[in-house]
Amino acid sequence: MFIRTLIILSLLLVSNTAFSQRQVCGAIIDRDNNKESITGAKIQEEGTDNYVFSDIEGKFEIITLKDTCILIISMLGFESESLKITNNTEKNISLAYYSHTLKWITAGADYDFINSKSGIQFSNGYDERPLIHFEDFSDKYIYKVSFKTGFNKEYSFGGAIGWLYPTRFINMITLEYEQFHYSEKEIFKYKNINITGAKYLEPIDSEIILKLGFQSLNKKDNFGINLAIQKVLFQNRLYSELSAGYYFDYWIYSIYAQGFIYKDRVGLKLSYDRIDNFDLLTLGVNFLFSISK
Repeated sequence: MFIRTLIILSLLLVSNTAFSQRQVCGAIIDRDNNKESITGAKIQEEGTDNYVFSDIEGKFEIITLKDTCILIISMLGFESESLKITNNTEKNISLAYYSHTLKWITAGADYDFINSKSGIQFSNGYDERPLIHFEDFSDKYIYKVSFKTGFNKEYSFGGAIGWLYPTRFINMITLEYEQFHYSEKEIFKYKNINITGAKYLEPIDSEIILKLGFQSLNKKDNFGINLAIQKVLFQNRLYSELSAGYYFDYWIYSIYAQGFIYKDRVGLKLSYDRIDNFDLLTLGVNFLFSISK
């Protein structure tokens, strides 16, 4: 009798679990552009880490964790939509362009402790982008310029411009350039130009970054490749990046972390870079401003 009761209870539990899920499928389309499909839209069950992305044809399929829930459909540059789910559903969802976007401006200062160099930088949220909600960051192009000096003949400067291109295969393309001319402690003349591709990988909840570039280190020219992984942590309060690259004659390593420390407007960043046998250790503060477009 006991075994029979246990079996019945087990069957009821399995049955209840099965009915606690819903299957939802459909397509995400552009409401304002002839109903074209939207690739890379995020469909997430509210209050959970259960989500999928629409494919290259805008189609999606998600199994919910609860029998009654809310799905949040979101995409860069579009207003979010919500869909209440109470049963298995097949539905096309249209998104409209976000009408109250913000333009971001970042001004920052930093200091390289190892080489005693102070610097400034300006951007449109280039470094803070992973921490800004996608609806608020609508720019398709991102940029950054920076300059550092020891108030003598030593200096470094750089710049980057990127194109946010959310598709099934890539999320961002960036072109970067930087140049160093240090000689106080040891000769360090360095130029770097690279093109970067970034792709978000759902299984590891991280962004993988691949860089292909040309470098000149103390008048020795090299081509190489750099691989990095970037991850947002602590509920979008901090993100970190680890990278390593090989340029035939030497290796490059980098560790980077940045997070907001005050009202999502003041950011603190720390980076360590090793290029061959030359080290840089930089601490910086960024101030983020927003204006309505």
